[in-house]
Amino acid sequence: MNNFRELGLDDKLLKILKSELIKSPTPIQQHAIPLLLNGENVIGQARTGSGKTLAFILPMLQQFLKKRIGQNRKIALILSPTRELTKQTAKVIETFSAGSKLNIITLHGGQSLKEQENLLDKRIDILNCAPGRLIDFANRGAIDLSKIQYLVVDEGDRLLELGFDDDLEYLLNHVPINAQRLMFSATFSKELVAMANQYIINAKHLFMSELEGEKDYPITYYYLPTEAETKFLYLMQILHKKWAGQTIIFVNGRSSVIEVGKQVKAKGIKSESFHANLDAVERDSALRRFKEKIIQVMVCSDLAARGLDIEGVKTVINYDLPNSKELYLHRTGRTGRAFEKGSAYTFTVNDKEIKELIDYHKKHLPVKINLYKSKAIEDTNVDSSQKGDVYYKTIVFNRGKNDKLSPGNFVGLLVNEIDIPSEEIGNINVYDDRTEIELPAKYANKAFEIIKKIKGKKILISPKTGGSKKKYKTREIATRTQVSRKQQNRKKSK
Repeated sequence: MNNFRELGLDDKLLKILKSELIKSPTPIQQHAIPLLLNGENVIGQARTGSGKTLAFILPMLQQFLKKRIGQNRKIALILSPTRELTKQTAKVIETFSAGSKLNIITLHGGQSLKEQENLLDKRIDILNCAPGRLIDFANRGAIDLSKIQYLVVDEGDRLLELGFDDDLEYLLNHVPINAQRLMFSATFSKELVAMANQYIINAKHLFMSELEGEKDYPITYYYLPTEAETKFLYLMQILHKKWAGQTIIFVNGRSSVIEVGKQVKAKGIKSESFHANLDAVERDSALRRFKEKIIQVMVCSDLAARGLDIEGVKTVINYDLPNSKELYLHRTGRTGRAFEKGSAYTFTVNDKEIKELIDYHKKHLPVKINLYKSKAIEDTNVDSSQKGDVYYKTIVFNRGKNDKLSPGNFVGLLVNEIDIPSEEIGNINVYDDRTEIELPAKYANKAFEIIKKIKGKKILISPKTGGSKKKYKTREIATRTQVSRKQQNRKKSK
């Protein structure tokens, strides 16, 4: 079935699909929609970005439009693991239910409990929520789970990873046994498979890695062996390629996310960090700026690995290897969404890690891996002088934010005046009263002469290699003004 009409969708939904420029169904939609319209229970596995959300929303809305559910206060419930995914699902529902007068309620953290409770006093057609708030309101009697006739569990594996296994089991036990039940996830752990088989009776199983085959897989995978000293240089090589486009960088640990984020921003690249310590407003702001292409790069923790549906992400970079192969799959799935082409780069420490990832690809993804480490290095165009034996000097210029200077001031000057490849420029840290610029030693003297023309102040030059600490050699460079004053003073003393 190559079009949505053949799947059995009605004219209203077809019209909205056309207005959204969605022309043909993805494989998961082709297989799931007819089953769901027929009232079947479904357990579906498909990679991130494959169209799972529409696969369950379209048949759900059609059942509402035909009054198969929604009568006598029957409720459709969609359960998602995170606030971000819940909000994204809400936007899709709102788009495809426009003009239907359905009452759609979204519940997640960051909202007033009182306001949410007031919403629940009204008629509910579709309840879209994260598990914490759902169980809380159910225990208080504000939500009657016995009214649910259509249940969707989205990203089930992520729910278990976040520790919601008890909440999920509670929900599956209290929803009527005759409710239509759906469970979708990009991966299925043994625990999730056991839970699905226990609580979703007579389900049709859709495993898209088996159904799709090896055709037209949209993501190209690269593996780059690196060491700590060369990681950032590789990163800059990729980010400065014209084809990199909108890029998500995954880093392990909140503190590392913040540190790498600062380094990327110090290079003059428009970027934001995205991690759990940001409040809801800050996370929403970062996502909005990235989606609107105000910034090019997001440096993220694994908070962004699942559920964030961002169109147009061209490149994903695993700066650190994820803690599990499943998480690797979710990270790289941020690109190649809706079968658009994308690239996924993974920095590795040894050949064993590369082999393990390739074996995982062969088992879980419909794609042949034929780009090994030599190809990856060739594509990123890193020469031997950048592989750990670079002798760097740090130029310390004692003007900074107080003088309205930014990393961009220095990047443009160094690239245009000295022809330093931008990817070879090290960290540029601009503080209130000074700026520190890391450069390969071969450029340091020339850069020193150029930079002192900016403001004509004292400059300190200190050697730095591979992060090792050495005593700084300091010399004061007098500007022409300072020299002329000294000469005048000598004449007066004579």
